[in-house]
Amino acid sequence: MSLFHDAAAGALSPALFDLPWWAITLCALVLLAEPVRRALRDRAQRRLDAFMMKKVDELPDPERKVQALIDYRRTDTGQDPSSPSAAPADRA
Repeated sequence: MSLFHDAAAGALSPALFDLPWWAITLCALVLLAEPVRRALRDRAQRRLDAFMMKKVDELPDPERKVQALIDYRRTDTGQDPSSPSAAPADRA
C-alpha cells in the first residue's frame, strides 16, 4: 500500500507543481460546481415546498387543499395540471 501511495504521490507531485495556481484553482472550482449547484437547487426546492404548504394550510376547504397539493405535485413533475390527461380517472 505504501509503495502505491509513494508512486502516486511521486507521479502527481511534478504535475501539480508545474501547473500555475490559477489552473489548480480552476480545476477545483470545476469539480465543486455541480455539488454546490445541487445543494442550492435542493435548498430552493425545500423553501418553495415550505411556502406552498403554508399557503395550502390557509385554504379553508379540505377538498381544495387536496386539489392544490395534487396540482402542485403535477407541476413539480412537469405535467400540466389543466390538461385532460393529468386529471385523475375517478374525478367527475
